[in-house]
Amino acid sequence: MKRALLVPTGATGWLAVVGLAAALHARETRRAAIAVFVIGLIPVAVMTTTVYDWRYLTPFLPIWAIAAALGARTLFDALPRSLPDWTRAPAIWLSALALLVLPAVVPAVREGEREARTLERRLAFERESIAELGAGVAARREILFSDRPDFAAWTVDRVGEPNPHGLPERGAATATWFHVEKQDSVRGDSASGRR
Repeated sequence: MKRALLVPTGATGWLAVVGLAAALHARETRRAAIAVFVIGLIPVAVMTTTVYDWRYLTPFLPIWAIAAALGARTLFDALPRSLPDWTRAPAIWLSALALLVLPAVVPAVREGEREARTLERRLAFERESIAELGAGVAARREILFSDRPDFAAWTVDRVGEPNPHGLPERGAATATWFHVEKQDSVRGDSASGRR
């Protein structure tokens, strides 16, 4: 439930609860709200019975976002009429929502940028590594074993289905490995120090 209450962001999850309450309160939207609430319980049940991982909520984010938007709209409509007119301007409410979302967005963007730089370096390294093996293996029509078969298949333009016809075992001395350290670990060669 904690994860569900922190969606779409930690500062706006409460708006989704307000939106759900508002939808349940209105007769026109009650049936839809109940159906959506039951659908929203799916990731909560999965996280409770299997792995506690927020990513199970990702496919259901539109449900929470709509509920949060409805919650914000409900609060806007509940403003006392005695407040100045400028407090009812859409720009004010959009700015308030942006301020609620900002604390979650800024760190996520920074983390995404940091991960992108790391993955760029890794991709370049992997492409260089497989380019050295790929050309020779493809020319000789040898089997290329890899701990990352999809990437290897895409890069050397070969089928990536693992062992479709009972080919030699991956630890065979004659097998060409994309990551040599994997071959060593299969053989039990811990003295190599690679990994």
